Amino acid sequence: MPSAEVTAITKGPKHHFFGYYNKSPWNSTMTHLLVLQTDFMDRPPTGNEEMLIGLTPVDKPGTFEKIASTKTWNWQQSSMVQWIDDDNILFNSRLDDRFVSNIVNIHSGKTKVLPHPVYHLSPDKRLALLPNFSRLHDLRPGYGYPGLEDPNKDNYAPDDDGVFIMDMATGQRRLMVSLAQLADEKEKPSLHHWVNHLEFNRDGSRFVFLHRWKMPNRQGWQTRMLTMSSDGGDRYVLRDDGMTSHFDWRDADHMLAFARVKGVGDRYFLFTDRSQDYQIIADGVLMEDGHCSYSPRNKDWFLTDTYPDANGNRALILYNLPRKQPVTIGKFYGAFTSAIECRCDFHPRWSPDGRQICFDSFHEGTRQMYVMNIESIVG
Repeated sequence: MPSAEVTAITKGPKHHFFGYYNKSPWNSTMTHLLVLQTDFMDRPPTGNEEMLIGLTPVDKPGTFEKIASTKTWNWQQSSMVQWIDDDNILFNSRLDDRFVSNIVNIHSGKTKVLPHPVYHLSPDKRLALLPNFSRLHDLRPGYGYPGLEDPNKDNYAPDDDGVFIMDMATGQRRLMVSLAQLADEKEKPSLHHWVNHLEFNRDGSRFVFLHRWKMPNRQGWQTRMLTMSSDGGDRYVLRDDGMTSHFDWRDADHMLAFARVKGVGDRYFLFTDRSQDYQIIADGVLMEDGHCSYSPRNKDWFLTDTYPDANGNRALILYNLPRKQPVTIGKFYGAFTSAIECRCDFHPRWSPDGRQICFDSFHEGTRQMYVMNIESIVG
């Protein structure tokens, strides 16, 4: 099997990363990558340190052109930095006593401020899903933002918090389903509830989210996965077996996820929305959680990674579905060396043309971004 070359797109002594696996750092023409720069990598941000947002031209690796900065970020998902189009980017920040989102023109610096932060954008960029980032920070450190206290911190399941959708043109936000509703459905009113990992499907008609609640004494949590129409109706419990982790929509109706199915165990599954149908994927081959995503060019391939093995090494893996064949394209040191919310997961992401991937890693001593050309493998 052909190998994949690795290129460091950033360099120290500053630390650089991008964030989560469900967004691409490349612009559509693949001339630049969005890059985030920090002065440290071994502790959680406090809400007072700036993270610089910039560009690295693909033909000038190691350079950094600053565009903006924000104090609203975390190590797992940064500040949801992403391209709106080839001229504008979006990221979250704080304005006085609230979190907001900014759309910034990379050429002029002209900025539009929206009154709420963004978690995930619909494919047409007209709608945004969002949770309460303060509550997320309190109940799932590493995914929310520090700096603003959740007004419902002591409320197990408030009726004015939950899954929100914002109109990107007007900034108006509406509550789609409340935490109180979700808690009532599980008959667990005396445990802390929250939502996480909200994502539109491929045509924007529906979205998925994880409903989670703390176990007694705040030790661990349980999860169920729900989908819902983007107009607020037809809510469906897709899985309620206690664990759903990372996922990616294949199309408008099917989703690859690492999850638990009672009687089967923890596996990669292909779920069919609004049904209890599922297919086990890579059974006996890929048996541990990873950040999975389909190729944007060929859905016969998906990309994933692993957490550290006994030697502290993580793997990057391509999987060919028709051939049921995994291809390990790299292994790099990535042990947990500090607070768990500071871990440097690979979070591998595809380039728009499906011929390259980008991942974050500290295997050379500082947190940096790397690119691999995989065209010889995926064709």
